[in-house]
Amino acid sequence: MIKSILVPLQGNAADSEALTAAASVARAFDAHLECLHIRPDPRLLIASTTAGMETGIGMGVFPAELWNVIVDADRRRAKQAREYFDAFCRKAGIQTEPGAGLGAAYREIEGDAGRDITISARYNDLVVFAHDNLSGDLFWDVKSHVIVGCGKPVLLAPAKVQLSGVSNVAIAWKDTAESARAVTAAMPLLAKAKSIVVLSAREGAAKVEDALRSAEHVAASLRRHGFAARAEHVPCEHKEVPDGVIDRALALKSDLFVMGAYGHGRMREVVFGGFTRHVLHETRLPVLLAH
Repeated sequence: MIKSILVPLQGNAADSEALTAAASVARAFDAHLECLHIRPDPRLLIASTTAGMETGIGMGVFPAELWNVIVDADRRRAKQAREYFDAFCRKAGIQTEPGAGLGAAYREIEGDAGRDITISARYNDLVVFAHDNLSGDLFWDVKSHVIVGCGKPVLLAPAKVQLSGVSNVAIAWKDTAESARAVTAAMPLLAKAKSIVVLSAREGAAKVEDALRSAEHVAASLRRHGFAARAEHVPCEHKEVPDGVIDRALALKSDLFVMGAYGHGRMREVVFGGFTRHVLHETRLPVLLAH
């Protein structure tokens, strides 16, 4: 059951996309939206901006003019995040007063976005981010750390693709712990679906029969839960496996794509596996990830 959804707000137009996707899920479960904007900790800003900076005076001198520019930009983002939140709630008719059921709350804190969003995510059932692609997303470093570190499912909502429901769901299946966790994490949404297709593809020297058999085991398990699920093998001889699987999900008119996030975090770097990285570079439909 999904009862609490974390929506990190960036203070730009993507906030409306994230709120729209989150509200679509919230309505299905009568859930609460916890909207969070992180203002950068000035000490972290100074440390990151002066790293490696050398002047005639010494190392790490922070120019006052640059500081003023950063502070002004920070204030504008915080103001815009709140304005997007208020405007969306008014338009969507979502209450912002404390209470049970569908509603939303806005919170603004100072800190480190990657760390604090990851921690906040652990106290919610789902995290929703607006997302275009890995390479062009200035907020990507934060998202990647949340995906790997929060322990909860993360929904990426691409621009111009509204999540209005979850009638048709496609699951990218591979016999791994990450895929299994993604299916478990998606169970509340799968329960709302009218059709579920578990997609598998042969990789390397693997046999088609083995890939399909593994996917069929998952579909059978979902059918025991009362879900309308079936398995399908995706032939990818003439294209990359991620492209083949996603193309098939689109052809099936899937509302949601469920997959495991293959990756690991080391210090401040997050390294994703090939399938995950490929999908995130071009998110063509809403994706539910679990690591």
